[in-house]
Amino acid sequence: MFSIKLCDSYDYLPQVNERKNFYKADFIKIGMKLSDIDWDNEFSGNNFDVKVDKFYDIIDDIINNKELVPEHKVVQTSYPEWFSYELIQNIIQKRNCTGFGYNQMLKMTLLHSRSKELFALDYQDWILINSLIKLKEKLQVILNHSGIMLTSYLNQTLFRILCF
Repeated sequence: MFSIKLCDSYDYLPQVNERKNFYKADFIKIGMKLSDIDWDNEFSGNNFDVKVDKFYDIIDDIINNKELVPEHKVVQTSYPEWFSYELIQNIIQKRNCTGFGYNQMLKMTLLHSRSKELFALDYQDWILINSLIKLKEKLQVILNHSGIMLTSYLNQTLFRILCF
């Protein structure tokens, strides 16, 4: 007989990545900048590889200009996708709970038991939602082969099941 101890002692530190926000890009200025380039002069060489490299350099300069294409921060965490916000906050509170008094131990015990409850609930919800989505996809494939389209009906049914 063996037992596995599950613990959340890993350091789940969020990672911040800078990414280009193309939705907020100033496409009018980008178009003006591209129209100002003398393309015949830029591609006057005979070597195709040099022309491609020069084209990529021009496009990279435009994309890397933060006035034309702003950046936004994307925060990525190491928590599983099915962890709810409440569970993550509970884990953070539990991690920050320090001290050795009776009140601290009581608080730590309550946070730990709440984390276990939330963990089980979130995982069950995640499995249920993924199972329903897979069921919907399989039904849609079957119905598509038979010529019947019930996508809106399936979506409404899923919505009713998930919002009970």
